[in-house]
Amino acid sequence: MMEGSLLMSRKERKRLALLAQVKSGELKLVTAGEVTNKVWAQCFEEETTRASYDVFEGWVRGPGLPQSL
Repeated sequence: MMEGSLLMSRKERKRLALLAQVKSGELKLVTAGEVTNKVWAQCFEEETTRASYDVFEGWVRGPGLPQSL
């Protein structure tokens, strides 16, 4: 294996391509969620580090970490 390369599944490559389209403005985040059938949303009173960690913990306990991490 080459140093510095990442192993990614086909699904992860598809998600990465969709997120690149979101970042460039070609695609809205809501549409990307509909395409992948992956939606994770929680409501908090304010944007805090704790709220971010709560969302991340929910993702890790649910679908799990991506292979690339």
